[in-house]
Amino acid sequence: MYLTVDGGGSKLAAACFTEDFTVVARGRSGGVNTTQNRPESVREHVEECLEQVLRGVEAIDEALVVFVGPRDLFAQALQNHVRVGRITFFDESHAALMAGSGREEGLLALSGTGSDVFYIRPGETMRVGGWGPVLGDQGSGTWIGLQAARAAVRELNEWGEKTLLTPLILRHFGAEADSWNIVRRVYGQNAPFPEMARLTPLCAQAAREGDEVALRIFSEAGRLMGVQMNTLLGGLKDVSPRDVTLCGGAWKAHERMLEAFEEELHRLRPDMRVHRPWFEHMAAGPMHLLRKQGYSPIEARRRVAQAFEMEIISREEWT
Repeated sequence: MYLTVDGGGSKLAAACFTEDFTVVARGRSGGVNTTQNRPESVREHVEECLEQVLRGVEAIDEALVVFVGPRDLFAQALQNHVRVGRITFFDESHAALMAGSGREEGLLALSGTGSDVFYIRPGETMRVGGWGPVLGDQGSGTWIGLQAARAAVRELNEWGEKTLLTPLILRHFGAEADSWNIVRRVYGQNAPFPEMARLTPLCAQAAREGDEVALRIFSEAGRLMGVQMNTLLGGLKDVSPRDVTLCGGAWKAHERMLEAFEEELHRLRPDMRVHRPWFEHMAAGPMHLLRKQGYSPIEARRRVAQAFEMEIISREEWT
């Protein structure tokens, strides 16, 4: 029996599967990244997810874990629930590349709750970005939501342009009758940044309805991700990769973001190709097992897709 886990800023997801790649149980709860979640919330989310996925399970041969949070906390909680033969932790970037392309080497543009870009190869990772929501994370879901909230506040203060974001955000915060409820909701909690990330779907809704303010936010998010990737590429001395794998939920919000990313990337590197990821991060564990067994990326992808259909993002095949 195996356990595969994906924990980040907005969610913790897990699945138990057998050696023939049959999924027998799943669990899901809230985020575990302590830059965006209170420590006590992280502990609660871990317990909630493990109780779901391990119900009736007595032993796990190997846990394959992506956990952007306190790893010791997760390991201890898991061992309190079941007997565990081995726990293998993956860095988020390596897991995203494996789940997204089946490869151990390549470029990755991550935009989820946070954001950064990577060049990854065995034994080495180069990164630009990833400074968290206060110092950086430009182009992330949190950044997008924050820009949307600020645009709404500018309109409410009558020095910003009219935008569909304003009524959507007022409704989200229950502030239609009293706009100051936005302040109470945002600052009345210890971890306000997850609340900003939850505004990204509202920004996407406004953009789909043609709102120029929302569309500009997604354009700028994509451009900033492209700036970071071009910066990373400028620092690579001994390799010249041509493919970029995307990962993270912010890329799914609106196509304008990807268009702007490719435009900025191709301004300096017109030869670069951008690919949507094959799977969510939770498929990194199963993909890793199959690649260790000698399966090619395409063969491993087909096998994982049969068992983890819920994690499929793209059916694109590339070489």
